[in-house]
Parts: sequence; structure tokens; C-alpha cells
Amino acid sequence: MKVNTTEITEAANKAGRYCGAAGCHDGKTVFGHDTPNCEKCHNGNRGYGKERFSQLSSLPKAQYGNGIDWVQALKTGMIAPLNHLSAKPPDDITFDKILSLQAEWHNIPPAVFPHKEHVQWLDCNNCHPDIFNIKKKTTKHFLMIRILDGEFCGVCHLSVAFPMNHCKRCHPEMR
Repeated sequence: MKVNTTEITEAANKAGRYCGAAGCHDGKTVFGHDTPNCEKCHNGNRGYGKERFSQLSSLPKAQYGNGIDWVQALKTGMIAPLNHLSAKPPDDITFDKILSLQAEWHNIPPAVFPHKEHVQWLDCNNCHPDIFNIKKKTTKHFLMIRILDGEFCGVCHLSVAFPMNHCKRCHPEMR
């Protein structure tokens, strides 16, 4: 990240947003946003502290992202991520609807979006309404060019989730 290119600021972090959200870098659970800790993140070295993650070496390998197949680790029970930071959501709130998103290109079958797999990792408000505005009730603006430009699915699938280099993963009916 570059300075002043996002809304993530030191003040916002200290106010409990972004990295400073309760349960993360709040100064209690993990180091906070005080002067002795500045260099832990603001040092220009993306590999800083990497040695502390040796326990991740037993997780399934992937050829993309950070080299860990997080989906496989979840399926096999090697990890059990929380989908909340401070207040645990009620157990009875589940959403496993599978959406079929019509492609705008000729001869391209619909993309399939399984909510179930995503809500294992994320809370609904991670994507709604900021990334996907559910009030618009349309997929016309979900163009692949915009996704590849880092919008919509590309917010995660170009950075932290599996890359979009296998069309059939999202368009299963593609030949």
C-alpha cells in the first residue's frame, strides 16, 4: 500500500477500524498502533517478521497468492477461521444461496457465485453494500474488465484469494 491511496489511516486504525478492529491490532490481542510498533508495518520490507509464520508450513500448498491453499486447509479442518472480530454473530444466520450471473460476452456461460463458500471466510458486510450493492439487483455492471481491474470479485481474487486464471472455476459450464 502507498501512503494516502486508501481511506486506511492511523487515526482510523486507532479508532478501531481496519487493522485496529477489535480482536486484531487493538493493542490487546495483537500489538497496537503506538510508536514502539510503527516499524513492524512501516518498514518497507514486505518480508519483515516472516520467520514467525513457520507454523504455517504444514498447511496445504498452492502455486498462487501467499503459497497456502486456504480453501483446502479449511475443508480438511486444519484451520477454523472466525467470521467476526468482536461480537459473535448469531448461529442461525446462514446464507447459502448460489447465484447465477449472466455473462455479457457472447457464448460465455453464466458465472456461479456460491455464498456458502464465501461466508465461511467473510461476514456479509465485508462485501455488502460497498463491493456489491444488493439494492441495485442487477449484474450488468459486473463486467470482466472491471473485475480484472480490481473491482467486484477482483477485490479479493486478484490479491488474497485464488487467482482468476482458470475460467471454469467461476464459469463451470464453459467448454
